[in-house]
Amino acid sequence: MYILGNEGSFANKVIKELKLKNSGKIFEYYLIKRNVDSAVAIKNSINWIRNFKKLNSSIIFIGGETRNENKMYLMNVLLPYCIYMESQKSNVRFIYLSSLSVFGLPSSKIMTFASKMRPEDFYGKTKLMLDNILFANSLNGISAIFPGSIVTKKRPNLIWKIYKYRDNSIISFLFRFIPFVGGLSATNPKMITNEIYKQSLVKVDDPSKKIFCTEFVALESISNYLKILGIKVKNDSTKPIFKIKSFSLFFVKLITTFLPYALRRRIIFFTIPIYYK
Repeated sequence: MYILGNEGSFANKVIKELKLKNSGKIFEYYLIKRNVDSAVAIKNSINWIRNFKKLNSSIIFIGGETRNENKMYLMNVLLPYCIYMESQKSNVRFIYLSSLSVFGLPSSKIMTFASKMRPEDFYGKTKLMLDNILFANSLNGISAIFPGSIVTKKRPNLIWKIYKYRDNSIISFLFRFIPFVGGLSATNPKMITNEIYKQSLVKVDDPSKKIFCTEFVALESISNYLKILGIKVKNDSTKPIFKIKSFSLFFVKLITTFLPYALRRRIIFFTIPIYYK
């Protein structure tokens, strides 16, 4: 097993757990340093792969760029494509992380790989670009894993923010009157580790496949989810006085038409349970 990823806690966690699962077998990894020039990162990554002469097992890419648009094409398209080409030379399976952002705004309450994919931000567009290139050119040898928002104990991100303002602030009482019925598609490193390991056992000549790696976390259950992650919370989620079954996806998309894309996505997921299956 050969792994490339970005330097940081997420990659360290995944590598640590994969190493335990892969005990006794080939295990090599390379971490791309923070703030390194993209061209240098690509050159160093490919050189690291080529130092092995021939790969003897799956090669996995868990890196990419999520913030700096100037680096996204190189790090989200060109680099993983180059890694894929190296996997082809050695005839090993290529496993990588895509993103739910390739779908853009959801077109229905249940999303599948047959659903429309219309990302509006550049990050989602680069992820979709790579997916399209790889799956248009190879019917075999690729496993694309689609995680939701990656949540860890150290970086609970949006889930923690929701808890902080809704359940542990002076404005908590306001949320008694806001019936949020949606949720978040979340993924933790253990889920990703298990799926990567599972895909590493798939034969290289087996069909290419796309896999959702996510779980739906209802907004009303966020406190419990944080507890499962090992994060101490003071109380259970604030419950609204009244509930509604659900909002109309068409209606929510219509009334948010002129809002920024990122805000529209958030409102949709907060008001409507969207499932990726």
